[in-house]
Amino acid sequence: MGRYRVLNIGEMVESCQVTAEVAAQHGRTIIMGPRVGETVCSVDSLLRLPSDVDMHNFKANFDTARLSAQRENVALALMKLEGQYANIHVTDNDPVNAEHLPIGEGTIDWDEFFRVLQLHNYDGYLGLDLGGRPSIVEDLQRSLEAIRTTALRHSITVES
Repeated sequence: MGRYRVLNIGEMVESCQVTAEVAAQHGRTIIMGPRVGETVCSVDSLLRLPSDVDMHNFKANFDTARLSAQRENVALALMKLEGQYANIHVTDNDPVNAEHLPIGEGTIDWDEFFRVLQLHNYDGYLGLDLGGRPSIVEDLQRSLEAIRTTALRHSITVES
């Protein structure tokens, strides 16, 4: 069998710095997203890693479903990460697991999410990130309509 070695946090920070340096040479930003059960899994780890990496082009990818699955309050997590995220994956979730559900089929408070997003004056991408269910096309259409409707209640226009 092979040998394995666990990457320690110092090595992870150094690896992220090297990656961000290379990306900076090409005018790019590196984004790190949370994953349940891994080193970067919570809003706190999404705050800590970019702080430790300390490079302007290393940011968080805000993932609503994964933060919800980690039992985070999604709107509060968004508040905590103000200025630290460069992309947002939107999908609903029921924290029983990390499944990416269509908007409106989970427990995320989308009105509060868009209220906070408006406070941050976010004008970047919202990537609709759904699982591979057989109804994926209908799920995408319903989710996009739900996002537009909810965002509009907060005077936010969503383009596609």
